[in-house]
Amino acid sequence: MMPEQSLWRGDSAFVRGIGLAGCLAVIVGAKIWLIAEYGSSTPFWDQWSEAPGVYRPFLTGTLSLTDLLAAHNEHRIILTRLVALALFIAEGRWDPIGQTIVNAAIHTAALGLLVAMLSRALDVASALLLSVFAALLFASPFGWMNTPVGFQAQFYLLMLLAPLSLWTLYASAAWTPRWWLGTLLGVLSYFSIASGALTFPVFIAIAGVQFAIGRRAGPRELSGLLAHAILAAVMIWDIPKISAHAGFAPKSVLDWYEWLGIAASWPVAKSSWPSVLRILTAAAIYAPSAILATRLLRQRAPIKDGRWLLLTIACWAMLQTLALVQGRGTAALQSRYYDLLLIGVLVNAATLLHLQCNEISSRWRNAVTFACAAWFIAITVGLGQKAFDGIPAELT
Repeated sequence: MMPEQSLWRGDSAFVRGIGLAGCLAVIVGAKIWLIAEYGSSTPFWDQWSEAPGVYRPFLTGTLSLTDLLAAHNEHRIILTRLVALALFIAEGRWDPIGQTIVNAAIHTAALGLLVAMLSRALDVASALLLSVFAALLFASPFGWMNTPVGFQAQFYLLMLLAPLSLWTLYASAAWTPRWWLGTLLGVLSYFSIASGALTFPVFIAIAGVQFAIGRRAGPRELSGLLAHAILAAVMIWDIPKISAHAGFAPKSVLDWYEWLGIAASWPVAKSSWPSVLRILTAAAIYAPSAILATRLLRQRAPIKDGRWLLLTIACWAMLQTLALVQGRGTAALQSRYYDLLLIGVLVNAATLLHLQCNEISSRWRNAVTFACAAWFIAITVGLGQKAFDGIPAELT
């Protein structure tokens, strides 16, 4: 085999690395351009809370753990505050532009880890396609509200810590060092933003399914799940309740149906589509994960099977969407939440590529390849329509 041919073997880390590096270069370049064009050295909106909450207590020698843990709306953003304080100490001044650069690095690192994790179940060609698709999703400035504002690190920290926690936990036995590390990362995800409290419930659900099919067993595993359930209950109970935001929550089952369809069908569905069509679109976007779930159950896959990670991240993304609907209602379709919504699209793209290459018999291969192409075309067209219709005016 010629050297240039060997690069395209399915186990080629070099080709995967080049594809991932190119993806991340495009994403970070787009972020730096956006910061250069629209960033401001003047603190914006909630960022003003950093001065009395962090910097002044630090300068006067009164900064305490209580200050760092203090609620910001529904969140305990201790990690965001620590990142801001570290930059403040390093530079000796409050630097909002510097914060945006740090945030861009955190987000890019989170996406790099996520794409690398999802690519583990793919051959090299599919991994390259996933890298290109990730660049398309995240280089487009749908999350423009987060990029040029230094205060928004919490979204990126969640996207870094929660998937990393789930990757560490999904194949680990209870009470092992890997389990402890995943548990620590899960706890830290709560201190990035409130929906980090949903990290453990996702793992509990997946591990519960593995119990049901006989792939986990014994009192040791049960005690580990109980520990995670207690941690999840404590974190959910601890989420501060903000009466001013209560009006955003759905008031009825019909509201849930309507608003979930709006959030879960983005970016394909348009605002003029009827609700039934939105729900069908959302089902189509998440269909790869549903199909993979049925195959894992039917095959009683062992817990170390990498496909469990695809399903775990997909469940986490869907739960984040549900949390957005519960907490923000129709306001879930704001720029600052799009970075989270895009995770669901990315993981279902990875799942679809895996199914097309590995899970489908040759008899159905052509039909599935056509469906796969239609799925990617629909997402790409939807992204383009949403980008050109909304982003220029919003940035202006």
